[in-house]
Amino acid sequence: MNRLIRWAAVIATAVALTAFGGQAALAASPAGTPAQAISAVVPAADPVTLHSHGWKSGPAGAHSFEVAGSSQVSTSCGIITCTALYKNSHSDTYWWGANPVNAKQINASLKWWITGVNINFSLPPGAGFSRVTGGVLWKPGAVSNTWHVHLSYSSGVGIKATVIFSVFYSDQADILLGSSWYHVQGNS
Repeated sequence: MNRLIRWAAVIATAVALTAFGGQAALAASPAGTPAQAISAVVPAADPVTLHSHGWKSGPAGAHSFEVAGSSQVSTSCGIITCTALYKNSHSDTYWWGANPVNAKQINASLKWWITGVNINFSLPPGAGFSRVTGGVLWKPGAVSNTWHVHLSYSSGVGIKATVIFSVFYSDQADILLGSSWYHVQGNS
């Protein structure tokens, strides 16, 4: 019976994760500790700002297109589930050329994702959200005849997992000049 209790405690042991600078720290109870005595709750970490930046060469030279943004993310773990909560995300996409002054179209997007075990989430309300591997993509729609697009999403995007290994944020855009498409991306 004692052996069965120990195995039950090992199986029921909660694995908690604290994400700090992209590093994972796992904590588990010692073997033989009754499941009721396990306290694996990790309080929410202070938000960390993830920055993204990218350039793409094109008709105006090596830095024809630029994308830059940031998102705040905090992580917390309960007994069974960890959560990465992204807030205050924004991105700016630029076409820096003079001929033409404006791109025909800029289709910008934001992406929040994690690596971990048993990842799950619900899509935020509103248009343009879709599922991608490990997270959420927000593509609100193209803007025509412009040289700059600003995206901002201040509400929370929550992604849950049994264990979170890393958190990521990226912004990207597809830009149409004449009949040619260019892709620029920035990753955290």
